[in-house]
Amino acid sequence: MKAEEIVRQVSHDLNDQEYGHEFILWPQAMLMSFLYDAVIYLAPRFKKYFTTRQVVELKEGDNWQTACQCESIENVLGESNADGTEILHRLRRVRDDADIDIRWFGVAYCESKRDDDYEMREYVINETDDSMFRVIPPVPRGSKKKYYVLVECYKLPEHIDADYNVPDRFVPMVKQWMLGRAYAVDSENNTVVTEQAKQHMSMFMSLMDKEVQYNMLEREMKYGKDSVREVPDRSGQ
Repeated sequence: MKAEEIVRQVSHDLNDQEYGHEFILWPQAMLMSFLYDAVIYLAPRFKKYFTTRQVVELKEGDNWQTACQCESIENVLGESNADGTEILHRLRRVRDDADIDIRWFGVAYCESKRDDDYEMREYVINETDDSMFRVIPPVPRGSKKKYYVLVECYKLPEHIDADYNVPDRFVPMVKQWMLGRAYAVDSENNTVVTEQAKQHMSMFMSLMDKEVQYNMLEREMKYGKDSVREVPDRSGQ
């Protein structure tokens, strides 16, 4: 749902949409800021709704690499062509282990044929800083050929305007957050309004917990129990 429509509906719930006098008590910009805060709070807990795909040109050697404008790497889909329109072959993910071998799967190669013999097979995401990854075997030093991978990465929205599309599953949660924040602003010396604010924030937390459980169950059904792990909280909130 468009952010603009969510803001209008929340304003209506706040009885602040009298014809000709809309957004008097809670200005549109204020409600939009509440919406943004809600999305930023939810995003780290539901990263799959905030992923983008990006082509990364690999550097030579066994160095950690990053994807520009990505806060964390979720997946390396595989080696790709330069514009990411074709996956040349898939890569298998392996764990980030200090004792991992940098394995060579091909035949021995000489300086002049290193590109002919090279083929990446696996990738690792850094467990300490998941904005970094590397491929195994690494791109040979002195390589004359450019290699690319297509990655899926998580990125928070930097700005939300009226046309921003909030994922439909988030709309009920976002509305409860916005109502809770709006009443909190208006709750000074008013115990009834304070209680309203608490009720909406409590409903927000309840809806979010149910959505977390639903996502875990969905992943478990798709990938098995071992794939389910606690969602990391990087929001600092």
